[in-house]
Amino acid sequence: QFLQEYEEAEKCFDKAIEMAPRHSQAYYNRAVLHAEMNNFTQAIEDCKTMLRLSPELYEPNAFMGW
Repeated sequence: QFLQEYEEAEKCFDKAIEMAPRHSQAYYNRAVLHAEMNNFTQAIEDCKTMLRLSPELYEPNAFMGW
């Protein structure tokens, strides 16, 4: 059941990013979701995208442990 909820949440974050691709918080939210799903590679990619969009934010670096 949790997997279905995660997959549905991922679709929602994907849609949010599609609608507002420069909204960095959506990438962070999706990164957290990917980490919960043990998809760490994608989580890091979303954090890197967030850093490109908003380099002043500390969340992506903290999340990645950098």
